[in-house]
Amino acid sequence: MDYVGAVSRQEHGAFFDGGGRRIGMETVQGEIQDSISYDMFGKLGYWLDDDQNIELSVNHFEMNNKGNYITVDGDRSTGTPTSARRGTPEGQTPYNRAATVNLAYSHSDWFGNALETQIYYQRFRAQFGTTPHFPFEDDQGNQRRDQSRNESDKLGAKLTLRRSDLLNGRLSLATGVDLLQDETRQKLVQTNRDYVPESQFRNYAAFLQGHFRLLPPLTLHAGVRHEYAQLNVDTFQTLDRGNVREDLVTVAGGAPSFDETLFNVGAVFQVTQWAQLFANYSEGFGMPDVGRVLRSIDEPGQNVDDLLELTPIVTDNIEIGTRINWRLASIELSYYESNSDLGERLTQENGVFVGSREKTEIQGVELSGQLQLSDAQRLGVAYARNRGKSDTTGDGRTDTKLTGMNIAPERLSLSWDAHWGERLATRVQANHYFSGRFSDQTHANLQRFDGYSLVDASLSYRLPTGRMSLGIENLLDERYFTYYSQTARDGDDQYFKGRGRSATLGYQLDF
Repeated sequence: MDYVGAVSRQEHGAFFDGGGRRIGMETVQGEIQDSISYDMFGKLGYWLDDDQNIELSVNHFEMNNKGNYITVDGDRSTGTPTSARRGTPEGQTPYNRAATVNLAYSHSDWFGNALETQIYYQRFRAQFGTTPHFPFEDDQGNQRRDQSRNESDKLGAKLTLRRSDLLNGRLSLATGVDLLQDETRQKLVQTNRDYVPESQFRNYAAFLQGHFRLLPPLTLHAGVRHEYAQLNVDTFQTLDRGNVREDLVTVAGGAPSFDETLFNVGAVFQVTQWAQLFANYSEGFGMPDVGRVLRSIDEPGQNVDDLLELTPIVTDNIEIGTRINWRLASIELSYYESNSDLGERLTQENGVFVGSREKTEIQGVELSGQLQLSDAQRLGVAYARNRGKSDTTGDGRTDTKLTGMNIAPERLSLSWDAHWGERLATRVQANHYFSGRFSDQTHANLQRFDGYSLVDASLSYRLPTGRMSLGIENLLDERYFTYYSQTARDGDDQYFKGRGRSATLGYQLDF
C-alpha cells in the first residue's frame, strides 16, 4: 500500500501596491485578497500484484471571501487606480468550492499491453458577488442587487491501452476512449431566477495514436480522434437585466449534436547528436462557453438546435522548431499558428462577458534556453511573443487585434540559479512585459498597454534540521497597472495596480 495526505489553510488580507495604496477588490468575480482557503487531499493506492495497482484519490478545495472591503473607484483619465476601503459589501460573499473523487486502475502487462482506466466525479460551485446588472425589488419595495452562482457536476471515465514493443521496438501505439457528462446551470441567489438554464453536455471520443521510428534519425507520429458531442437544453426564458435588456425572450429548447474527426501528424529529425528539428500539425475540438451564448440571446424566435454560436470550435494548429543541446548550452525555438474559421473572442458589454463567434488567427514564437556556467551556476532565458486577430466585421478577413481578454503579452524572462556550497541556494528572476498598441479597439481606454518589468528573488538555506526559505516578489517594488487592467477591462472600478514588494518566509522539515 501507499498513501499521500495533505491539509492546508491559507488566509489573505488586503494587498498594497508599490506606492503603499490598498489594491482594489474584484468584488464580483472574487479573488484571493481578503479570503480564507482550505485544501484537503488524500490518495490511497494498493498493489494487487507486481503489475496491477488500484488507486483512490479525493480532493476538496474551498476559498471564501471574508467580505471586509468595498471598492473605491479609480479614474483612468488621471491615472488614479481602483482602491478599497473597509466596509461590508451587499449580498452574500463570493466563494469557490470544488470536490473531486477519482478511482484509477492500471495494469502494466495486460496481455503485453499497458492498461490505464479511471472514473472521476467533480462537484463545482462558484458564487459571484452582487452586481447592478441584476436589479430586483424586495418585499418592502427596496431596490436591491442580485448575484449569480454557477453549479456544475461532471462525471467522466477514461480508458487507454499502450504498446511499445511492436516491430522490434520501432512502433508504439496507444488507443482509448474518453467519456464526459457535464450538467451546469447558473442561478441568481437572492431571487432564485435562472441566469443560465440547466444544460446537459455529453462528449464521447475514441482515439488512436502511433509513434514510428522510420530511420535511426527520423521518428514520425500520427493519430486520429473522433469526437461526438451532444447538448441538451429545455425551453427557457431569458432574464430581464433592467438597463441591459428590457424585454424577456423565450428560447425553444433542443438537443443539437456534433461530431468531428480530428487528425495529427508530425516528425522529429535528429540532425546531429546535439541538434533536432521538429514539425507538427494537429486539429483541436472544443465547445464554446455555452452559458455565455444562452444568456446573451436577445432576439425572439430563437431555438437551441439552430444557434450557430453553439457550433464547436475546431482549430488548425501547426508548429515547427528546433532543439539544440550543445556542450553547456541548450535551446529550443519554435513558431506556431492556431487558426479557426469560427473561434470565440471574449468581450465585455455593459459589465457582462460575451463570447463572439468569429474567425480567429493566432501566430506566435517561443524561445527557451539555459547556459550552465559551472556545476553550481546556471543562466536561463525565455521569450514568448504572440499576435492574434479576429474577423469582427464578418467579411472573412481578420482585421481586429485580440487584446488581453484573449491573448497574453509579449514577455522576456531571465533567471540566474546558483548554489553557494552545500547549504545555500539562490535564484533571481526578471520578467519584462513589452508595451503594445491595440488601435483598432472600440474602447479608447484599451488601445494601449504600457509595459513593465518585475524582479523576484529567493534563497534556500539548509539548517542542521530542516530547510529555511525566503522569497521576495517584486523585489524593486515596481509601481504598475496590470496587463489585464490596461487591455481587458474598461471602467474605473477595474483599474487595478499590481502588488508591491512582498516577502514569504518558510520552513520545511522532512521526517
